[in-house]
Amino acid sequence: MMDIETGKIISLRRTEDEDFDAIRARRILSKNLIVSFNGNGYDIPLISMAIGGSSCKSLKTISDKIVKAKNSWAVIRNADIVIPEWDHIDIMNVAPGKAGLKLYGGRIGAQKLQDLPYEPDKVLTPEEMNNVESYCGNDLELTKLLYENLKPQIELRKQMSAQYGMDLRSKGDAQIAESVLKHELEAANVIITRPHSVSSGDAFGYTPPKWIAFKSEMLNTLLADAKKAVFKVQHSGSVAIPEILSREIQYDGATYKIGIGGLHSSETSQAIVCGDDEVLFDADFTSYYPSIILGERYYPKHLGKRFLTIYKSIVERRVNAKKEKDMVTANSLKIVINSSFGKFGNKYSALYSPDLLIHVTLTGQLSLLMLIEDVTLCGGTVVSANTDGIVISAKKECMLEIREAMYDFELTSGFFLEETPYKAVYSESVNNYIAVKDNGKIKGKGAYAGNGLQKNPQFPICSKAVREWARSGTDVEQTIKECTDIKDFLAVRKVAGGAVWKEKPLGKVVRWYIGNDLFHEPIRYAKNGNKVPRTDGAIPMMDLIEELPSNLNIEFYINTARKMIRKIGVE
Repeated sequence: MMDIETGKIISLRRTEDEDFDAIRARRILSKNLIVSFNGNGYDIPLISMAIGGSSCKSLKTISDKIVKAKNSWAVIRNADIVIPEWDHIDIMNVAPGKAGLKLYGGRIGAQKLQDLPYEPDKVLTPEEMNNVESYCGNDLELTKLLYENLKPQIELRKQMSAQYGMDLRSKGDAQIAESVLKHELEAANVIITRPHSVSSGDAFGYTPPKWIAFKSEMLNTLLADAKKAVFKVQHSGSVAIPEILSREIQYDGATYKIGIGGLHSSETSQAIVCGDDEVLFDADFTSYYPSIILGERYYPKHLGKRFLTIYKSIVERRVNAKKEKDMVTANSLKIVINSSFGKFGNKYSALYSPDLLIHVTLTGQLSLLMLIEDVTLCGGTVVSANTDGIVISAKKECMLEIREAMYDFELTSGFFLEETPYKAVYSESVNNYIAVKDNGKIKGKGAYAGNGLQKNPQFPICSKAVREWARSGTDVEQTIKECTDIKDFLAVRKVAGGAVWKEKPLGKVVRWYIGNDLFHEPIRYAKNGNKVPRTDGAIPMMDLIEELPSNLNIEFYINTARKMIRKIGVE
């Protein structure tokens, strides 16, 4: 255990020959806030057993069962482990992206990445026990680093816990959404039950809103096919797009694809730069899916129409909170609104309603196509579309007619559109692009976005250099050569079964830069010797250094950035 204020580490050890101070452990854990990563699913149950007197053999048996089980809670429940009511936050679900602790450490630039130094079944010597203790100390450093990165999210969860009278500190966004909605529904005397009437193989159809209509024969055929489509619930609880709707849609020179998640276009290597007589802007729907749910009165049948009353109340409270600058309430209700939608497709959720999910997403996609048709008929060109918005390019002389069409669409649908003007949009694909806003700010997505907890670094200096080129025209070589932060030159990856480099084990999470010799031994998978992707010329850096290494291959990064520029449609 580490005291986060002082950095002091307290180590308590149980072996066959010595015992740890269970009284001290209980005192520390009961008088302090405990922060863990996966503590609810592993650490806390095992610590509870150890304090209760369980032997090393018993602890190892339960540990193995938890690690191998798909559901750790079943193991913990069947073992009758009594969990004390300690003040505890498990940050595993708070962190986005469903990664392991070491991979999060790699994503946020941890000083040291270290895997378990021995196989889990090895019987340790006293010296090896000391090495494992050191390894555990590094895990504490990673946990502290991740906790500090998640403080805004944890603080919001603390405030929501006080507001709703339940502990939400260890829950992910979707878990919070379900807990809060259940709390609100129960307060309105709605009986919360799982929809037992829905089972694998069930089928249902789709009825579009009456106001959805098209002018072109091709899109009207698509609408007719949507009415004829049969949606089937799969064993997983999800619903697949029927074959009748799975085709590509060719319209006005663009290709679109309908999917469960939403409509998206299929552009590649596309560079759109706004000319002096042109406009380029993003038109996004405001609160798209909530607007569809409330506007079309879609609700989970097993919860009844009162669901809509509660849901509408939450949406309106968020709008009012934003107006009153009450950002705690606004942000907490945003989590509930945005994250509850995924629960409609989760068969283990009390909100599970696959027909609702399909009606919302398909209505959203048909509505987006309706807007696309209206804009193109007024002389605009839709250069990209994705789920809840489109990017429009048009001559200035067409804008009056386009805006009138957009306004008419808002009146017809009941939805609202927000515009963001752009200077340029560079797209490798619909989910990998750079948009340069009128104010010079950059919006990047996918490979062209900044780092964060949700994605592994892949030589971040390259995407930084491309974004700076898009913003100001600065040559990528200048940006890369001026950078002195080694973290910007690193890649991080999880390697199943562990990695080796020149016969040296590296662990399951590896971090590396590219050296001058692109032909020396790459990093390989330990289990089969295959090359880990993108590791030609790689030199592992499991421990960070302060200065750039002398053998850093600057030309590799410059060439990579220039290839990225070509991928977004610029020669």
